[in-house]
Amino acid sequence: MTQAQLKLVQHLQTQELDLHRLYRELQNVERAKMLVERDLVMSLLRTNQPC
Repeated sequence: MTQAQLKLVQHLQTQELDLHRLYRELQNVERAKMLVERDLVMSLLRTNQPC
């Protein structure tokens, strides 16, 4: 491989690692969002229950 090709491969590997990191972060945010939505629904259900 030429030096330029090696540099390109390294760049692509770095981008792939960044993409995987961002995907994990997105999954964590989605998980947190789901928990907040669940808590909101549960709170609304408790608030609207007849006494």
